[in-house]
Amino acid sequence: MKSRSVILSLCAVLLFAGTAFANVYDNLQATTCLVDVGKGLGTGVLVTRQVGEVTRTYVWTAGHVVQHLMQPDGTFKNPTIKQEFRDGGRAIGKSDIEAKVIAYSDPDDGEDLALLEVLQDNFRPTTVSAKFDLTGSIQQIGTKLIHVGCTLGTYDSVSLGIISQTDRDLLKTGKMFEQTTVMGYPGSSGGGVYLEDGKYIGMLTQGAGPGLNFIIPMRRIIPWAKKMGILWALNPETPVAAVPMLTDGTEKLPPDYSGACVLNPDDEGDDNADDDSGDGAIYRPAA
Repeated sequence: MKSRSVILSLCAVLLFAGTAFANVYDNLQATTCLVDVGKGLGTGVLVTRQVGEVTRTYVWTAGHVVQHLMQPDGTFKNPTIKQEFRDGGRAIGKSDIEAKVIAYSDPDDGEDLALLEVLQDNFRPTTVSAKFDLTGSIQQIGTKLIHVGCTLGTYDSVSLGIISQTDRDLLKTGKMFEQTTVMGYPGSSGGGVYLEDGKYIGMLTQGAGPGLNFIIPMRRIIPWAKKMGILWALNPETPVAAVPMLTDGTEKLPPDYSGACVLNPDDEGDDNADDDSGDGAIYRPAA
């Protein structure tokens, strides 16, 4: 009887764990969106905050995803935020809505980060909002990860991986990345990378396909958010600022490239679409 009780207890634990993981995946997909910039596609992560009597939704993405929207006067054209909705595993609808760039850092000389604001009040409730690791701590090698991205333009693609190394000076600029094994292809840039409990620890921006991808960790994102006056987009306890700084001084008009892990819609289905850099090494802005 004791053995049977132990087996039943283990089954209950496994069932609970499976349900918990399913809920995490559902929540992460609900906060993931496709960022359509016309010239290419990337991924974004939703953050919703209560501002007075309305909720406002913001989108974290990579700077190189929206770089081509920059105009000569330093302002940006509006990207389109797209989401797909599911019920019981079935796709039941989509939404398209404009957003504006409210904070930006250059991919080469800056942090390659951007924050967008959805141009509709009450777009999502405050429950649809990413949760960030505000400690900015370095994760241990082997830490299990979840990534959700719009890989090759497909909505909410979930992949699993681990931290395979930390503190990589990938671009020889002194700006450190974490190396992961999560799946990343063009279209994945800007997507969140999370711990198993769903806490956001970094943004996927660089990669070379499955098994070799790199994230901007929270220990880089947090200082930039403080500098730009948008810490509220990470920490729900911080009041939302009325007018954040648009750029951090690193901005420049973009060259003609499709960017790191950004999918050019014209390349979808092309076997060579994953090599936008021209050097065959990593998906990154061309030098």
